[in-house]
Amino acid sequence: MKKRMQQPGWLGAVLAAASGFLLGVVLLVALGGVVHDHTKVVTDTVTHTRVHVHVHTTVQTQTQTVTVKTNPNVVTVPDLVGDALVDAQQQLADLDLNEQDNGGGVFGVIDPANWQVVDSHPKAGSHVHRGSVVVLDVEHV
Repeated sequence: MKKRMQQPGWLGAVLAAASGFLLGVVLLVALGGVVHDHTKVVTDTVTHTRVHVHVHTTVQTQTQTVTVKTNPNVVTVPDLVGDALVDAQQQLADLDLNEQDNGGGVFGVIDPANWQVVDSHPKAGSHVHRGSVVVLDVEHV
């Protein structure tokens, strides 16, 4: 006589869903929890004025105000390709960004003035948090 396998009822489905949720919560807590960015948001206001002139007599003015939220902890990676490594390092330091050389040869970069940046990661124009690492691909000049 074969034993017939029963499909789980509504109670089994509810218990399975609750177990999955509980497992997700445990993994989230074990892996470090939820990260919140509590950085200060600064609001800048930019005003644009548009003027329309119609057939010699009528001037119509329209003003539009745009609010832009900026985060002071986020900076834009500058275009460093073609710069001497020593200059690129200074630009990154001025933006509170950390730098890592890639391609310095067997002995590494001994004199940064003799090396030129050929690429950066992240690319120029990328937005990164202060303290982030920018990897500079360099070659000897």
